[in-house]
Amino acid sequence: MLLFLKNFLLKNCLFLSLLSNPEKLTVRGHSMEPLIKEGQEIFLLNEYYKNNTIEKHDIVVLSMGLQKNKIIKKVYGIPGDKFSVVNDGTSCSIQINNKIVKNNSGIPFQLRAGKCGMLALYAKDYNGVIPGNAYVVLGEMVDGSNDSSSFGFTSRDQILGKACF
Repeated sequence: MLLFLKNFLLKNCLFLSLLSNPEKLTVRGHSMEPLIKEGQEIFLLNEYYKNNTIEKHDIVVLSMGLQKNKIIKKVYGIPGDKFSVVNDGTSCSIQINNKIVKNNSGIPFQLRAGKCGMLALYAKDYNGVIPGNAYVVLGEMVDGSNDSSSFGFTSRDQILGKACF
């Protein structure tokens, strides 16, 4: 399945890169492994979301923080999705549309109870619905990484473009 997904994305990204001026980036970090490996080169399609909507399962590049560091993540939740955090006291799981969120390998995200606070507050503040222009983006690490499990929702303004690899 992983090989099929990589081949599918590669074919679509080659086509999409012909339509835009892609920016070549080198991945630093392990949060998207095994899907995308550290040191792997990807292409950022900066203009892609000017004419396309951000969809679930898109791989996106975000601008984070004052230094505008770029990070790569997968979109799991989009505006209007139901969103909750289930905490059993020792760990918590993320649910979108009443289904436990799993990474690309099919493993459910299980965060330490202490890492659930930000997402739990968002679920409470927005009555369990992801608001307009907000997204849940996660890496492949089921115990969390520098993603929505640590910083909460991502705004549309932080998404620079679609990643192709």
